[in-house]
Amino acid sequence: MQQLLSLFILFLPLSILAAQPSAWSLEQCITYAFEHNLDIKLLEIERKQSETNLNTSQMSRLPDLNAGVGQTWNFGRTQTETGLYETRNQSNTGLSIGSSVPLFTGLKIPSQIA
Repeated sequence: MQQLLSLFILFLPLSILAAQPSAWSLEQCITYAFEHNLDIKLLEIERKQSETNLNTSQMSRLPDLNAGVGQTWNFGRTQTETGLYETRNQSNTGLSIGSSVPLFTGLKIPSQIA
């Protein structure tokens, strides 16, 4: 039984290949060539990259907005003015917000867009 199953699995790919027609039509050949042509795929990737570069150049005219938050902790012992040692714990929090707008970039942005 196992030999019969292994023969079936062995000859199954051959029967599938035999079921397909061996001759392609001209339309099938052209379609296959367009789908698998590396030059066409490369040109498509370059086109998408150019669109991305154009979008980036156009968006560089918009203002930038940056924000940041920081936290520090200090733990330890220190000597006071009276000469005694104290345990001191400090916590500092910082917050920053910044924005910038390109006023004049030496016509760099319009030339990148062009």
